[in-house]
Formats: sequence, C-alpha cells, structure tokens
Amino acid sequence: MTRPLRLVAALLLCAGLLGVSGCVFSSPLSPQPGLLVSVTSYPHPQCVSSPELGKRTGSSSAVNILGLIAVGDASVEEAARSAGIARIATIDHSYLNVFWLFSVFKTIVTGD
Repeated sequence: MTRPLRLVAALLLCAGLLGVSGCVFSSPLSPQPGLLVSVTSYPHPQCVSSPELGKRTGSSSAVNILGLIAVGDASVEEAARSAGIARIATIDHSYLNVFWLFSVFKTIVTGD
C-alpha cells in the first residue's frame, strides 16, 4: 500500500473509532444516544428550577436531516416567547434521533 493510501486508511479508522465512541453524534446537552434510535427527555443541566410547574408551557425546536441540513431555533427565549412566558419556572429538553439520519432537539419551558 502506498503512503497516501495508508494515511487515508488511518484517518478513516480513527474517524470510525470516534464515531462508535458515542461522542460524535450526541447533542451537547443530551444523554448519550442509542445506536439506532433515541427518544430521551431530561431537565436542563444548568437550570435550578422551581419545584412547581408554571401555568403555561412553551416549546421550540431544531431539526437536523442527514447531518447536512439543520434548521430551527431551540432556544429557551423562543420557547418562552411562543407561550407568552415572562417568568420561567422550569426548562426541559427532549431529543429524538433516528439512525443519525433525522433528529429533533426540543426545548420545553413552563412559567407564567
């Protein structure tokens, strides 16, 4: 094998190993995804929320298709704005991932 082919093979091997390590395809806030399908929900890790839910619930989301197209606004501000929430009580997230071909990251807030 020639030197350029060895380099390409080594890079592909490293990329493959990184891919199966669970670090490549996960959302920065989510638990590690399943190998084929993930459906998870979890609280925002940096939010100390009140023990009571707010009267209103708002959500925002972002969609990723094939890792090539990503659209949407999954921010806390957009979720609060969608329900007219001025004081946020809780922040939660949900994540849907199917074969890394399609994923949806959603932010859910409650408040008044």
